[in-house]
Amino acid sequence: LETGVDGVVLCTSDPKEVRAIDAILREHFASRDDGRVDLVAATVTDVKRVGAGDRCAVDACVNFAQGEGMLVGSFASGLFLVHAENVECGYVNVRPFRVNAGPTASYCAAPDDKTAYLSELKAGSEILCCDSHGRTRVANVARVKIERRSLVLVEARAKTTGARLAVLLQNAETVRLIRATDDRQPVSVAQLTIGDD
Repeated sequence: LETGVDGVVLCTSDPKEVRAIDAILREHFASRDDGRVDLVAATVTDVKRVGAGDRCAVDACVNFAQGEGMLVGSFASGLFLVHAENVECGYVNVRPFRVNAGPTASYCAAPDDKTAYLSELKAGSEILCCDSHGRTRVANVARVKIERRSLVLVEARAKTTGARLAVLLQNAETVRLIRATDDRQPVSVAQLTIGDD
């Protein structure tokens, strides 16, 4: 039951039953793939190196679009939109299926308004993909690559509530957050400064 089935056989001579099941499945999957989250601007209050840790690179079974990534953070009450590694930078090849998501103990958004620890993700797990406008879709994880890397702590304060937010990420040019300005462009954590939104 944990792995699912390859198909389902329905024994019926009534086409209405087939259409009813089709409608139920379409409604179920449409509601899970076309959601939205309210993204709120936060002002960076601190950026500091914190040493090395075990970080997770999450490889999805889909390619992320520009402006899309995963919601990740140190507190389930406030997550950061971490951009996928699909931006050319000259250091490494783009990996449009990957989000360099942070340490194993970080939270990430999962479907149905849930969160998961990055350490819990494995092949087949479901994650919530989010774009810079808050549109979400569900994707499956292909693999999670855990490696020891240098980390940076980004702390911020939400503009609407004043809540303190934090996220630990690999200190690398390829790891990006989304700017809160109108252009909503990704910015590398290596370029973040206090006061950025």
